[in-house]
Formats: sequence, C-alpha cells, structure tokens
Amino acid sequence: MGAFGQRLRSERESRGLRLVDVALATEVCAHHLAALEHEHLRELAGDPEAESYVRTYAEYLGLDPTAVVTEFRREFEPFRPPPAEEPPAEEPPVEEPPAEEPPPQPAPQASAPPRAPLRRWAWLGVLGLGLLAAAWVAMREPPTPGSSAGKPDSAVEIPIETEPAPAPPSPPPAPVETSPAPDSVTNAPRLTVAEHGVGTGVRNRRLRGAGARFREGQRVVFLTRVVGGGAGATIDHVWLREGSEISRVTLALGGPHWRTHSRKTLFRGSAGEWSVEARDEAGNVLARSSFTCAP
Repeated sequence: MGAFGQRLRSERESRGLRLVDVALATEVCAHHLAALEHEHLRELAGDPEAESYVRTYAEYLGLDPTAVVTEFRREFEPFRPPPAEEPPAEEPPVEEPPAEEPPPQPAPQASAPPRAPLRRWAWLGVLGLGLLAAAWVAMREPPTPGSSAGKPDSAVEIPIETEPAPAPPSPPPAPVETSPAPDSVTNAPRLTVAEHGVGTGVRNRRLRGAGARFREGQRVVFLTRVVGGGAGATIDHVWLREGSEISRVTLALGGPHWRTHSRKTLFRGSAGEWSVEARDEAGNVLARSSFTCAP
C-alpha cells in the first residue's frame, strides 16, 4: 500500500468513522473509497471522476487535498488510459474544371419545295402552241364535204393542277377540371425510450454495475436513451420509494438520439422498494426500472 491510501485509512480510523459514514457524507460510493484506501487503482482506470473522489475524501478528513491528489496522480499514472487518437484530417476535395461545351451546330436547312406553278404554266404554253399549229393547218387545207369547216372548234378541257384545301383546325381540347390535392398532415414526433436501466455509474455513455438490488450508502444511476426528441424537448426522471415520489429531475434533449441520466444516493433509512420512471412533458410514462434497497 502506498502513501496516500494508508494516509486516508489511518485518518479515517483515528476518527472512528466507517466507510459507510464517509460515503453518506461525501456521496462517494463506499466501493470507490475502499479502492482508494487499498490503492486498487486498476478498478478506477477509465473513471474520469477518480481524482475528484480523492479530493473530496481528503477534504472531508481535514487533510491537505493538493498533497493527497499529487500522490494519487503519481501512483495512478500507470493505470491512466492512453488518450484517444484523433482521426486524420480529411483533405479538401479538389474541384475539377468544368467541361467545355461543344459549339452549337447549325440546324440543317430544308430543301426548297418544287415550283408547281412554273411547271403548270409550261404545260399550258405547250398546249397553246399545239392548238395554234392545228388551226393554221386547217386554214391551209380546203374543206371536204361533210367536214366541220366553218364550225367552231369543240372545247378542249385542259387539266389544271389544284392544291387540296387546308383542313379546318381542330378545336382545342376542353379544359379538364382538377381538384387540388389535400394538404399532407404530418404528425408531431413522439418520444420513445429505446434503452434504460439502473446501475452504479456511467462510463463512456454506457451503464456500469447494472442490478436490481443495492444497499444504503450506494449511489444509483438511471440511464435512458431517448429517440425522437430535438432541441427544446425535455424528459423527466421521477424517483419513487414505495410508490411515493421522492425527487424529480428535468433533463433537456439535444437531438433525435440522446443519452441522459440522473443519480440518487441511497442514504440511511432508504431501505425498501424503489422505482424510477421516464416521463414525457405530458406526464406519460415511457420507461420504468425497479430495484430493492437493502439496509
């Protein structure tokens, strides 16, 4: 046993105090006090409040807390967990230059349609010349009996190309009446408790020393993991003994997945059946853990 553990134990025994008495007065678990006196420092490895236990214990016994904490640090150094390695910094993404767009291609020009009127006038000219030639020949030849000389020529039908008349425009479609879609109704998020339990402490956001039976002088922790909350939402931890409310703690939530806990020291005279409830702002019970406090 080193210097600080023997010093704490000797001072306590000289005052006639039990570990339970010191635990009730300082709200430090008797198990932690015994570990400090016997310097079982491996049991305190990873506990961020280990140094505060030593300072509180020394102040209660009237010892110099700075000297006792200095001796504790020297003995506790081999058991202190190594600092967590920081993840390497991410390199900023390299922006690639924007791809150049190809120049716009000229639209293909439509070929000119054939000139139907010119072709029609050409045919008319050819037919006209043929008629004039036939008349000139008839005038030079003498008329024969029974011929049709002196009578008007019969009419000759000349085919004329015509373009089809454009079809009348189709009437526009009748407008269709549509009823507006009903507004979507969103339900407000509802709080739920995904995990809960009671134990002797919390380390790395995990419950330690979980159980259903504790003794007077111990500190009991109630841990909950709340789902569905957000900024401004709260949850209550209600501690009850034999069905009667002893204390109530209101805890704020900071996100949709939030771990929070409250603790209660079981002082002398706290023996009996206990329960802890997690309730929302409306008073609904979301989770409950029960345990027994033995004298």
